[in-house]
Amino acid sequence: FTISPHITYEVIRQKAFLSKLLQKMDMVSLYENKLTLRFYYSSPNRNITEEEAKTELDRVIH
Repeated sequence: FTISPHITYEVIRQKAFLSKLLQKMDMVSLYENKLTLRFYYSSPNRNITEEEAKTELDRVIH
Protein backbone atom coordinates (compact mmCIF):
# COMPACT_ATOMS: atom_id res chain seq x y z
CA PHE A 1 0.00 0.00 0.00
CA THR A 2 1.04 3.58 -0.46
CA ILE A 3 0.29 6.47 1.85
CA SER A 4 1.11 10.15 1.79
CA PRO A 5 4.82 10.92 2.09
CA HIS A 6 3.93 13.56 4.67
CA ILE A 7 2.85 10.95 7.22
CA THR A 8 5.67 10.06 9.59
CA TYR A 9 6.70 6.62 10.77
CA GLU A 10 5.66 7.58 14.31
CA VAL A 11 2.11 8.44 13.19
CA ILE A 12 1.83 5.09 11.40
CA ARG A 13 3.18 3.30 14.47
CA GLN A 14 0.74 5.04 16.82
CA LYS A 15 -2.24 4.24 14.61
CA ALA A 16 -1.11 0.65 14.13
CA PHE A 17 -0.81 -0.06 17.84
CA LEU A 18 -4.38 1.08 18.47
CA SER A 19 -5.27 -2.41 17.23
CA LYS A 20 -5.68 -5.07 19.90
CA LEU A 21 -4.57 -7.66 17.33
CA LEU A 22 -1.22 -6.08 16.44
CA GLN A 23 1.55 -7.88 18.31
CA LYS A 24 4.57 -6.44 16.56
CA MET A 25 5.56 -4.06 13.78
CA ASP A 26 8.96 -4.09 12.07
CA MET A 27 10.60 -1.63 9.74
CA VAL A 28 12.01 -3.98 7.10
CA SER A 29 13.76 -1.46 4.88
CA LEU A 30 14.19 2.18 4.02
CA TYR A 31 15.39 2.95 0.52
CA GLU A 32 15.17 6.27 -1.32
CA ASN A 33 12.56 7.57 1.14
CA LYS A 34 10.42 4.45 0.70
CA LEU A 35 9.63 2.54 3.84
CA THR A 36 8.72 -1.15 4.03
CA LEU A 37 6.86 -2.25 7.15
CA ARG A 38 5.80 -5.67 8.38
CA PHE A 39 2.77 -6.02 10.66
CA TYR A 40 2.20 -9.08 12.87
CA TYR A 41 -1.42 -9.62 13.85
CA SER A 42 -2.55 -12.38 16.20
CA SER A 43 -4.81 -13.16 19.12
CA PRO A 44 -3.89 -15.22 22.18
CA ASN A 45 -7.44 -16.60 22.28
CA ARG A 46 -8.12 -17.69 18.71
CA ASN A 47 -6.91 -17.74 15.13
CA ILE A 48 -7.65 -14.53 13.29
CA THR A 49 -8.84 -14.46 9.71
CA GLU A 50 -7.10 -12.81 6.81
CA GLU A 51 -10.11 -10.48 6.57
CA GLU A 52 -9.62 -9.36 10.19
CA ALA A 53 -5.95 -8.61 9.54
CA LYS A 54 -6.82 -6.65 6.39
CA THR A 55 -9.44 -4.66 8.31
CA GLU A 56 -6.86 -3.74 10.95
CA LEU A 57 -4.36 -2.70 8.28
CA ASP A 58 -7.01 -0.58 6.54
CA ARG A 59 -7.47 1.35 9.79
CA VAL A 60 -3.79 2.25 9.74
CA ILE A 61 -3.69 3.52 6.18
CA HIS A 62 -6.97 5.43 6.15
